[in-house]
Amino acid sequence: MLFVVEYILYKYVLDMKGKLMRIIIDGMGGDNAPEAICEGAVLAAREISHEIVLVGDEAVLRKCVEKYQGRKPVENISFVNAGESIT
Repeated sequence: MLFVVEYILYKYVLDMKGKLMRIIIDGMGGDNAPEAICEGAVLAAREISHEIVLVGDEAVLRKCVEKYQGRKPVENISFVNAGESIT
């Protein structure tokens, strides 16, 4: 899953040709979510200047992102709280 997220982000960034954009990702979706999603988002945020928005349980996502960013925080990840989920 991590590589899928990285590939998608990389592909969209290449298509933008220098324009900044907001990339919105379902942080709670997928087999290994939110861990794989947060790890991929942090890795991508270190490589690109675009804003990455993680949607889902904000408290869970923030804690997960903090785990992967370590001592070097990333500034271009934001969150949209979506407390409800579809199962």
